[in-house]
Amino acid sequence: MSRALPFCLAYTFPFLVLITSLGGWAMLVIPIFTFAFVPVLDIASGIDPFNPKQENESELRDNLFFRLITWFWVPVELSLITYGMWWILQPGRTWLEMAGMIIAVGMTNGVIGITFAHELMHKSNPLEQFLAEVLMMAVSYPHFCIEHILGHHKKVGTFFDPATARFGENFYSFYWRAITNSCCSAWMIEINRLVKLGLPIWQNRMLRYGLSLAIIYLAIGTNVGWLALCFFALQGLVAFTSLETTNYIEHYGLVRKEIAPGIYERTLPKHSWNSGHRISNWFLINLARHSDHHFIASKRYQILNNFQDTAPQLPFGYGTMFLIALIPPLWFALMNPRVLDWREGRFGIKQHKPLLALCLNVNTVDLLTMLAKVRKYCERLIYQAYAKML
Repeated sequence: MSRALPFCLAYTFPFLVLITSLGGWAMLVIPIFTFAFVPVLDIASGIDPFNPKQENESELRDNLFFRLITWFWVPVELSLITYGMWWILQPGRTWLEMAGMIIAVGMTNGVIGITFAHELMHKSNPLEQFLAEVLMMAVSYPHFCIEHILGHHKKVGTFFDPATARFGENFYSFYWRAITNSCCSAWMIEINRLVKLGLPIWQNRMLRYGLSLAIIYLAIGTNVGWLALCFFALQGLVAFTSLETTNYIEHYGLVRKEIAPGIYERTLPKHSWNSGHRISNWFLINLARHSDHHFIASKRYQILNNFQDTAPQLPFGYGTMFLIALIPPLWFALMNPRVLDWREGRFGIKQHKPLLALCLNVNTVDLLTMLAKVRKYCERLIYQAYAKML
Protein backbone atom coordinates (compact mmCIF):
# COMPACT_ATOMS: atom_id res chain seq x y z
CA MET A 1 0.00 0.00 0.00
CA SER A 2 2.89 2.34 0.71
CA ARG A 3 3.90 2.15 -2.97
CA ALA A 4 0.38 3.23 -3.96
CA LEU A 5 -0.01 6.24 -1.69
CA PRO A 6 2.08 8.68 -3.80
CA PHE A 7 -0.31 8.12 -6.72
CA CYS A 8 -3.09 9.58 -4.58
CA LEU A 9 -1.53 13.00 -5.22
CA ALA A 10 -3.85 13.22 -8.23
CA TYR A 11 -6.67 13.85 -5.78
CA THR A 12 -5.08 17.19 -4.93
CA PHE A 13 -6.77 18.64 -8.01
CA PRO A 14 -10.40 18.48 -6.77
CA PHE A 15 -9.37 20.53 -3.74
CA LEU A 16 -7.68 23.03 -6.05
CA VAL A 17 -10.97 23.34 -7.94
CA LEU A 18 -12.65 24.27 -4.65
CA ILE A 19 -9.98 26.91 -4.07
CA THR A 20 -10.61 28.21 -7.59
CA SER A 21 -14.24 28.77 -6.69
CA LEU A 22 -13.17 31.44 -4.19
CA GLY A 23 -12.63 33.78 -7.14
CA GLY A 24 -10.04 36.49 -7.65
CA TRP A 25 -6.43 35.37 -7.96
CA ALA A 26 -7.49 31.94 -6.72
CA MET A 27 -8.82 31.33 -10.24
CA LEU A 28 -5.21 30.81 -11.34
CA VAL A 29 -4.32 28.19 -8.75
CA ILE A 30 -4.54 25.14 -11.06
CA PRO A 31 -2.50 26.60 -13.95
CA ILE A 32 0.13 27.83 -11.49
CA PHE A 33 0.18 24.50 -9.67
CA THR A 34 0.42 22.49 -12.91
CA PHE A 35 2.88 24.60 -14.86
CA ALA A 36 5.03 26.13 -12.10
CA PHE A 37 4.83 24.29 -8.79
CA VAL A 38 4.94 20.71 -10.10
CA PRO A 39 7.80 21.42 -12.56
CA VAL A 40 9.87 22.90 -9.74
CA LEU A 41 9.17 19.82 -7.63
CA ASP A 42 10.16 17.65 -10.59
CA ILE A 43 13.54 19.32 -10.82
CA ALA A 44 14.04 19.25 -7.06
CA SER A 45 13.11 15.57 -6.66
CA GLY A 46 14.88 14.33 -9.79
CA ILE A 47 14.40 11.07 -11.64
CA ASP A 48 12.71 8.12 -9.97
CA PRO A 49 14.97 5.10 -10.62
CA PHE A 50 12.57 2.55 -9.11
CA ASN A 51 11.69 -0.37 -11.35
CA PRO A 52 9.71 -3.25 -9.84
CA LYS A 53 11.58 -6.53 -9.57
CA GLN A 54 10.17 -9.33 -11.64
CA GLU A 55 9.37 -11.42 -8.57
CA ASN A 56 7.31 -8.54 -7.12
CA GLU A 57 5.37 -7.64 -10.28
CA SER A 58 2.47 -10.03 -9.67
CA GLU A 59 2.01 -8.76 -6.12
CA LEU A 60 1.95 -5.15 -7.27
CA ARG A 61 -0.25 -5.92 -10.27
CA ASP A 62 -2.92 -7.64 -8.18
CA ASN A 63 -2.96 -5.05 -5.39
CA LEU A 64 -6.55 -3.76 -5.28
CA PHE A 65 -5.59 -0.38 -3.82
CA PHE A 66 -3.89 0.67 -7.08
CA ARG A 67 -7.11 -0.06 -8.96
CA LEU A 68 -9.31 1.74 -6.45
CA ILE A 69 -7.28 4.92 -7.05
CA THR A 70 -8.47 4.94 -10.66
CA TRP A 71 -11.98 3.64 -10.03
CA PHE A 72 -12.84 6.22 -7.38
CA TRP A 73 -11.96 9.07 -9.72
CA VAL A 74 -15.15 8.50 -11.74
CA PRO A 75 -17.60 9.78 -9.08
CA VAL A 76 -15.12 12.53 -8.20
CA GLU A 77 -14.99 13.80 -11.79
CA LEU A 78 -18.76 13.67 -12.23
CA SER A 79 -19.12 15.58 -8.96
CA LEU A 80 -16.65 18.23 -10.14
CA ILE A 81 -18.58 18.77 -13.36
CA THR A 82 -21.85 19.02 -11.45
CA TYR A 83 -20.29 21.43 -8.98
CA GLY A 84 -18.85 23.54 -11.80
CA MET A 85 -22.24 23.84 -13.51
CA TRP A 86 -23.88 24.81 -10.21
CA TRP A 87 -21.13 27.33 -9.45
CA ILE A 88 -21.34 29.29 -12.70
CA LEU A 89 -25.11 29.54 -12.38
CA GLN A 90 -24.86 31.46 -9.13
CA PRO A 91 -25.79 35.17 -9.39
CA GLY A 92 -23.02 37.68 -9.90
CA ARG A 93 -20.50 35.48 -11.72
CA THR A 94 -18.41 37.42 -14.22
CA TRP A 95 -17.36 36.03 -17.58
CA LEU A 96 -13.76 35.99 -16.38
CA GLU A 97 -14.68 33.95 -13.32
CA MET A 98 -16.67 31.49 -15.42
CA ALA A 99 -13.72 31.12 -17.78
CA GLY A 100 -11.47 30.42 -14.79
CA MET A 101 -13.77 27.67 -13.54
CA ILE A 102 -14.02 26.13 -17.02
CA ILE A 103 -10.22 26.01 -17.25
CA ALA A 104 -9.88 24.62 -13.72
CA VAL A 105 -12.36 21.78 -14.22
CA GLY A 106 -11.23 21.13 -17.80
CA MET A 107 -7.56 20.91 -16.82
CA THR A 108 -8.43 18.61 -13.93
CA ASN A 109 -10.45 16.32 -16.17
CA GLY A 110 -7.80 16.42 -18.89
CA VAL A 111 -4.66 16.06 -16.81
CA ILE A 112 -6.04 13.56 -14.29
CA GLY A 113 -9.37 12.26 -15.62
CA ILE A 114 -8.21 11.31 -19.12
CA THR A 115 -4.99 9.88 -17.69
CA PHE A 116 -7.06 7.59 -15.46
CA ALA A 117 -9.39 6.77 -18.35
CA HIS A 118 -6.35 5.87 -20.44
CA GLU A 119 -5.26 3.39 -17.79
CA LEU A 120 -8.74 1.86 -17.49
CA MET A 121 -9.45 1.46 -21.21
CA HIS A 122 -6.38 -0.71 -21.64
CA LYS A 123 -7.75 -3.36 -19.30
CA SER A 124 -9.84 -6.39 -20.25
CA ASN A 125 -12.08 -6.00 -17.20
CA PRO A 126 -15.56 -4.88 -18.47
CA LEU A 127 -16.03 -2.69 -15.39
CA GLU A 128 -12.82 -0.79 -16.06
CA GLN A 129 -13.65 -0.39 -19.74
CA PHE A 130 -17.06 1.00 -18.78
CA LEU A 131 -15.50 3.46 -16.31
CA ALA A 132 -13.11 4.61 -19.05
CA GLU A 133 -16.05 5.28 -21.37
CA VAL A 134 -17.81 7.28 -18.64
CA LEU A 135 -14.73 9.46 -18.11
CA MET A 136 -14.24 10.05 -21.83
CA MET A 137 -17.95 10.78 -22.29
CA ALA A 138 -17.64 13.40 -19.55
CA VAL A 139 -15.20 15.33 -21.75
CA SER A 140 -17.05 14.72 -25.04
CA TYR A 141 -14.23 12.56 -26.44
CA PRO A 142 -15.45 8.96 -26.17
CA HIS A 143 -14.07 7.83 -29.54
CA PHE A 144 -10.63 7.93 -27.91
CA CYS A 145 -11.52 4.58 -26.30
CA ILE A 146 -11.63 3.03 -29.78
CA GLU A 147 -8.97 4.88 -31.68
CA HIS A 148 -6.34 4.79 -28.95
CA ILE A 149 -6.50 1.04 -28.37
CA LEU A 150 -7.14 -0.23 -31.91
CA GLY A 151 -5.63 2.64 -33.87
CA HIS A 152 -2.84 4.47 -32.09
CA HIS A 153 -1.18 1.44 -30.51
CA LYS A 154 -1.07 -0.35 -33.85
CA LYS A 155 -0.01 2.64 -35.97
CA VAL A 156 2.20 4.56 -33.54
CA GLY A 157 5.36 5.88 -35.15
CA THR A 158 3.92 5.68 -38.66
CA PHE A 159 2.59 8.26 -41.11
CA PHE A 160 -0.93 6.85 -40.62
CA ASP A 161 -1.18 7.52 -36.89
CA PRO A 162 -3.08 10.73 -36.05
CA ALA A 163 -1.49 10.82 -32.58
CA THR A 164 2.14 10.68 -33.75
CA ALA A 165 3.52 14.19 -34.28
CA ARG A 166 5.80 14.37 -37.31
CA PHE A 167 9.27 15.86 -37.26
CA GLY A 168 9.00 19.61 -37.86
CA GLU A 169 5.22 19.64 -37.30
CA ASN A 170 4.17 22.35 -34.86
CA PHE A 171 1.59 21.67 -32.20
CA TYR A 172 -1.18 23.70 -33.82
CA SER A 173 -0.99 21.80 -37.11
CA PHE A 174 -0.82 18.53 -35.20
CA TYR A 175 -3.79 19.45 -33.01
CA TRP A 176 -6.21 19.88 -35.88
CA ARG A 177 -4.95 16.78 -37.66
CA ALA A 178 -5.15 14.68 -34.49
CA ILE A 179 -8.71 15.68 -33.64
CA THR A 180 -10.19 15.20 -37.09
CA ASN A 181 -8.24 12.11 -38.12
CA SER A 182 -8.68 10.30 -34.81
CA CYS A 183 -12.45 10.59 -35.09
CA CYS A 184 -12.38 9.35 -38.69
CA SER A 185 -10.06 6.54 -37.66
CA ALA A 186 -12.45 5.43 -34.91
CA TRP A 187 -15.32 5.30 -37.42
CA MET A 188 -13.29 3.19 -39.85
CA ILE A 189 -12.17 0.84 -37.08
CA GLU A 190 -15.75 0.23 -36.04
CA ILE A 191 -17.02 -0.23 -39.60
CA ASN A 192 -14.26 -2.74 -40.33
CA ARG A 193 -14.99 -4.57 -37.09
CA LEU A 194 -18.68 -4.92 -37.88
CA VAL A 195 -17.99 -6.13 -41.42
CA LYS A 196 -15.38 -8.62 -40.26
CA LEU A 197 -17.60 -10.09 -37.53
CA GLY A 198 -20.85 -9.80 -39.46
CA LEU A 199 -22.46 -7.70 -36.76
CA PRO A 200 -25.48 -5.39 -37.23
CA ILE A 201 -24.93 -1.66 -37.60
CA TRP A 202 -26.54 -0.88 -34.25
CA GLN A 203 -23.54 -2.48 -32.53
CA ASN A 204 -21.30 0.31 -33.85
CA ARG A 205 -19.88 1.92 -30.71
CA MET A 206 -19.51 5.26 -32.46
CA LEU A 207 -23.27 5.38 -32.92
CA ARG A 208 -23.75 4.54 -29.25
CA TYR A 209 -21.28 7.22 -28.23
CA GLY A 210 -22.94 9.80 -30.45
CA LEU A 211 -26.41 8.99 -29.16
CA SER A 212 -25.22 9.05 -25.55
CA LEU A 213 -23.58 12.44 -26.00
CA ALA A 214 -26.70 13.81 -27.67
CA ILE A 215 -28.81 12.66 -24.72
CA ILE A 216 -26.34 14.18 -22.23
CA TYR A 217 -26.24 17.52 -24.04
CA LEU A 218 -30.03 17.57 -24.41
CA ALA A 219 -30.56 16.72 -20.76
CA ILE A 220 -28.20 19.44 -19.55
CA GLY A 221 -29.55 22.03 -21.96
CA THR A 222 -33.21 21.44 -21.17
CA ASN A 223 -32.92 20.84 -17.43
CA VAL A 224 -30.06 23.08 -16.34
CA GLY A 225 -29.81 25.68 -19.09
CA TRP A 226 -27.61 26.87 -21.93
CA LEU A 227 -24.95 28.30 -19.60
CA ALA A 228 -24.42 24.93 -17.95
CA LEU A 229 -24.38 23.31 -21.39
CA CYS A 230 -21.64 25.69 -22.52
CA PHE A 231 -19.69 24.90 -19.37
CA PHE A 232 -19.93 21.16 -20.02
CA ALA A 233 -18.82 21.53 -23.64
CA LEU A 234 -15.97 23.95 -22.96
CA GLN A 235 -14.49 22.05 -20.03
CA GLY A 236 -14.42 19.04 -22.36
CA LEU A 237 -12.62 21.14 -24.98
CA VAL A 238 -9.97 22.12 -22.43
CA ALA A 239 -9.66 18.49 -21.33
CA PHE A 240 -9.12 16.89 -24.72
CA THR A 241 -6.83 19.75 -25.74
CA SER A 242 -4.68 18.68 -22.80
CA LEU A 243 -4.85 15.13 -24.10
CA GLU A 244 -3.71 16.01 -27.61
CA THR A 245 -0.92 18.20 -26.25
CA THR A 246 0.28 15.18 -24.29
CA ASN A 247 0.08 13.05 -27.44
CA TYR A 248 2.21 15.62 -29.24
CA ILE A 249 4.86 15.42 -26.55
CA GLU A 250 4.93 11.63 -26.27
CA HIS A 251 5.86 10.68 -29.84
CA TYR A 252 7.18 13.79 -31.58
CA GLY A 253 9.47 12.89 -34.48
CA LEU A 254 9.84 9.20 -33.58
CA VAL A 255 9.11 6.67 -36.34
CA ARG A 256 9.14 2.91 -36.81
CA LYS A 257 10.94 1.42 -39.79
CA GLU A 258 8.86 -0.13 -42.56
CA ILE A 259 10.41 -3.58 -43.01
CA ALA A 260 8.00 -4.59 -45.80
CA PRO A 261 5.14 -2.78 -47.61
CA GLY A 262 2.64 -1.93 -44.89
CA ILE A 263 4.56 -3.91 -42.23
CA TYR A 264 6.51 -2.06 -39.55
CA GLU A 265 9.01 -3.12 -36.95
CA ARG A 266 7.66 -3.99 -33.52
CA THR A 267 6.97 -1.05 -31.20
CA LEU A 268 9.93 -0.81 -28.84
CA PRO A 269 10.72 1.49 -25.91
CA LYS A 270 12.73 3.70 -28.28
CA HIS A 271 9.54 4.69 -30.15
CA SER A 272 8.12 6.83 -27.32
CA TRP A 273 9.58 9.70 -25.35
CA ASN A 274 10.21 8.63 -21.78
CA SER A 275 10.19 10.81 -18.69
CA GLY A 276 11.24 9.47 -15.32
CA HIS A 277 10.55 12.64 -13.36
CA ARG A 278 9.28 11.49 -9.99
CA ILE A 279 6.55 14.00 -9.10
CA SER A 280 4.97 14.14 -12.56
CA ASN A 281 4.69 10.37 -12.62
CA TRP A 282 3.06 10.30 -9.20
CA PHE A 283 0.39 12.74 -10.37
CA LEU A 284 -0.02 11.01 -13.75
CA ILE A 285 0.12 7.41 -12.47
CA ASN A 286 3.31 6.73 -14.42
CA LEU A 287 1.92 7.96 -17.75
CA ALA A 288 5.28 9.57 -18.46
CA ARG A 289 6.90 6.12 -18.38
CA HIS A 290 5.41 5.98 -21.81
CA SER A 291 8.12 3.91 -23.43
CA ASP A 292 7.23 0.84 -21.38
CA HIS A 293 3.52 1.46 -21.85
CA HIS A 294 3.85 1.18 -25.62
CA PHE A 295 6.26 -1.72 -25.31
CA ILE A 296 3.74 -3.76 -23.27
CA ALA A 297 0.40 -1.94 -23.40
CA SER A 298 -1.41 -4.29 -21.02
CA LYS A 299 0.86 -3.44 -18.07
CA ARG A 300 -0.79 -1.74 -15.14
CA TYR A 301 0.66 1.62 -14.23
CA GLN A 302 2.24 0.47 -10.98
CA ILE A 303 4.61 -1.97 -12.72
CA LEU A 304 5.76 0.20 -15.63
CA ASN A 305 9.52 0.48 -15.95
CA ASN A 306 11.56 3.63 -16.38
CA PHE A 307 13.74 3.01 -19.43
CA GLN A 308 16.67 5.39 -19.01
CA ASP A 309 19.14 3.82 -21.43
CA THR A 310 17.02 2.29 -24.18
CA ALA A 311 14.48 5.07 -24.77
CA PRO A 312 14.74 8.76 -25.72
CA GLN A 313 14.37 11.02 -22.70
CA LEU A 314 12.37 14.22 -22.34
CA PRO A 315 14.50 16.98 -20.77
CA PHE A 316 11.72 18.08 -18.40
CA GLY A 317 8.53 16.74 -16.89
CA TYR A 318 5.20 16.91 -18.70
CA GLY A 319 4.14 20.23 -17.16
CA THR A 320 7.16 22.06 -18.55
CA MET A 321 7.06 20.25 -21.88
CA PHE A 322 3.37 21.17 -22.23
CA LEU A 323 4.17 24.88 -22.13
CA ILE A 324 7.17 24.55 -24.43
CA ALA A 325 5.03 22.65 -26.98
CA LEU A 326 2.82 25.73 -27.29
CA ILE A 327 5.79 27.81 -28.48
CA PRO A 328 6.90 26.12 -31.73
CA PRO A 329 10.30 27.84 -32.18
CA LEU A 330 11.27 26.94 -28.63
CA TRP A 331 9.96 23.39 -29.02
CA PHE A 332 11.89 22.83 -32.24
CA ALA A 333 15.06 24.26 -30.74
CA LEU A 334 14.78 21.96 -27.75
CA MET A 335 13.48 18.75 -29.35
CA ASN A 336 14.75 18.62 -32.94
CA PRO A 337 18.37 17.99 -31.92
CA ARG A 338 17.14 15.19 -29.67
CA VAL A 339 15.22 13.62 -32.53
CA LEU A 340 18.34 13.79 -34.69
CA ASP A 341 20.31 12.14 -31.90
CA TRP A 342 17.63 9.46 -31.67
CA ARG A 343 18.04 8.73 -35.36
CA GLU A 344 21.72 8.09 -34.68
CA GLY A 345 20.88 5.74 -31.82
CA ARG A 346 21.86 8.17 -29.06
CA PHE A 347 19.39 8.49 -26.18
CA GLY A 348 19.30 10.57 -23.02
CA ILE A 349 19.85 14.31 -22.56
CA LYS A 350 23.39 14.73 -21.18
CA GLN A 351 25.00 15.58 -24.50
CA HIS A 352 22.86 18.68 -25.05
CA LYS A 353 23.56 22.28 -24.21
CA PRO A 354 21.58 24.19 -21.56
CA LEU A 355 18.22 25.41 -22.77
CA LEU A 356 19.13 29.07 -23.31
CA ALA A 357 22.34 28.30 -25.16
CA LEU A 358 20.47 25.86 -27.38
CA CYS A 359 17.75 28.37 -28.21
CA LEU A 360 20.16 31.16 -29.03
CA ASN A 361 22.24 28.98 -31.36
CA VAL A 362 20.32 29.63 -34.58
CA ASN A 363 22.61 27.26 -36.46
CA THR A 364 21.21 24.34 -34.47
CA VAL A 365 17.82 24.53 -36.15
CA ASP A 366 16.87 26.33 -39.35
CA LEU A 367 14.32 28.68 -37.79
CA LEU A 368 14.56 32.32 -38.84
CA THR A 369 11.52 33.12 -36.71
CA MET A 370 13.70 32.62 -33.61
CA LEU A 371 14.88 36.20 -34.16
CA ALA A 372 11.40 37.54 -33.52
CA LYS A 373 10.76 39.65 -30.44
CA VAL A 374 8.04 37.32 -29.17
CA ARG A 375 10.48 34.42 -29.33
CA LYS A 376 13.09 36.31 -27.32
CA TYR A 377 10.55 37.37 -24.74
CA CYS A 378 9.25 33.84 -24.21
CA GLU A 379 12.75 32.40 -23.98
CA ARG A 380 13.77 35.01 -21.42
CA LEU A 381 10.80 34.18 -19.21
CA ILE A 382 11.53 30.45 -19.31
CA TYR A 383 15.25 30.95 -18.78
CA GLN A 384 14.72 33.14 -15.74
CA ALA A 385 12.58 30.42 -14.19
CA TYR A 386 14.98 27.56 -14.85
CA ALA A 387 18.45 29.09 -15.29
CA LYS A 388 19.62 28.12 -11.80
CA MET A 389 18.32 24.60 -12.20
CA LEU A 390 19.91 23.68 -15.51
